[in-house]
Formats: sequence, C-alpha cells, structure tokens
Amino acid sequence: MRKIRLICLVLGAAILLAAVLAVNLCGSAAPTPEVIALDVGEGSATLIRTDAGDILIDAGPEDAQNRLCERLHRLGVRSLALVIFTHPDEDHIGGGDGILRHFPTEEIWTNGEAADSDSYAALLRAAETVPMRTVTAGERRTVGKATVTVLSPDADVAGSENENSLVLAVELAGRRLLMMGDAGEETENRLLNLTAGTDSLRADVLFAGHHGSDSACSAAFLAAVAPEQIVISCGADNPYGHPDGRALERMRAVCGDIRRTDLESDIHLDFSE
Repeated sequence: MRKIRLICLVLGAAILLAAVLAVNLCGSAAPTPEVIALDVGEGSATLIRTDAGDILIDAGPEDAQNRLCERLHRLGVRSLALVIFTHPDEDHIGGGDGILRHFPTEEIWTNGEAADSDSYAALLRAAETVPMRTVTAGERRTVGKATVTVLSPDADVAGSENENSLVLAVELAGRRLLMMGDAGEETENRLLNLTAGTDSLRADVLFAGHHGSDSACSAAFLAAVAPEQIVISCGADNPYGHPDGRALERMRAVCGDIRRTDLESDIHLDFSE
C-alpha cells in the first residue's frame, strides 16, 4: 500500500512539474479574452490577450522597458502574435526593442513614419528578423476572438506626427474598443465626417487620444463614440499635465466610468462572455 501511495505521489508531482514547465516554455493562453492598459508611466502600452495569442499595442518609454518586460512575463506572455506601434514617439516605442528581444513576435505594424531617435534606431535593429508592415485605414487582422481594424490614417491623407498615429478599432468578445493613440481633434473631425449619419464610431471602451490632452476628445467626438468606459494612459505627476482638466470635463459629460493608469496602475478590462 505504501508503495502504491508513493508511486501516486511521485506521478502527481511529475504531472504538476510537467504542467509548470509547459507554461514556462510555451506561455499560458488567456483563459478569457482580456485587455490590460499597462502602467508604463507617461506613455502607452496595451496588451490584448486571447486564447489564440497576444497582441501588444505600443511599448511605453525606454525607462519603463524592463518593468514592461517583467510584467508581461508575470502575466504568462511568452510570445506575441502582433505588435503594433501607433507612431514613433519615444513614449510609445521606447520599450519596443526590449519587447522584440524577449518575446518572439510574428508580425509588426507601424504607420510607416521614421524618427531620428535612439529608441527608433534600437527598434529597427531588434526588428530585423520580424516582418514589419506599414498599415493604413482598412487593414485588418484577427487573433483568436480579437479583430483589429485600422481606422486611420488614410493612405492619401497627410497629417502631423500625432495625427498620423494609427487609430484602431478592436472587436473582442462582442464588445468594441476604440484606441486613438496620440491622434487628436483633427483626426476626430475627419472620422466624424467619414461616418456622418451612422453609428460607426460607437464603442464600449474609448482609449483617450494623446493621454487625455486637451487637443483630443472633443465634445462632438465623445458624443459620437458614446463610450461606457474611458481609459487614459498617463504617468503620475507627468510634466505635461495629462490628463487635462478641460478634457476630463468633456469626458465626464458623456461617461461616468473614467479610468487612469496614473491612479490605478495596470487597468484590467475583463471581456469574458
């Protein structure tokens, strides 16, 4: 009897060890779809988790790179199906080279713009073996239950650096996210004109443009999106005053649930069905 019990204990321990090793080697699929606005200080990084792979949108500034990589490892991320850099500002790409070095990545999307910065040069070096594509409005990819569609910029419309930021709609488990990157009122007005007379901009969750700056989230745009929840990625006591008080007033006029990484750190949005 003792031998049988001992054998059972040994077998149980072996099975448990195998399971742990499988998770460490292969990563752990998210049990339910989830979106996490990651706290990277004054910058932006958002993880979308599905049962078929993970998507990272932006990678924060360079000084948050190690923290971001450690956070993803703790979450069980071991590889990325898609990494999207909305535009080449340092607070969106600074951690990108570390991400690409530590997490095997299937594909990278960018808006095609370059930057004269050490962060951008490091990103290009780290991305040498990863397929990188310039995407514009209409591009779409599905990973598990998440479908990412580029809404802006259009291929034939030139704007400022921030206004050329990729704007993304994410459909996930029956809900819709609108992610504005650093795009502001100019892009908002163009999207309003393109979708006039429809509810195409409606979203359950709005990731506010430009970290809650007064240059984004116009009253007309917020009314068209009509979000149930607004997420603002910004750093505590940042030197830019993000989020701006006037922008917050406009947001509060249409949404009673405003969440901020400077107040909450990582923000988890549960998209379980």
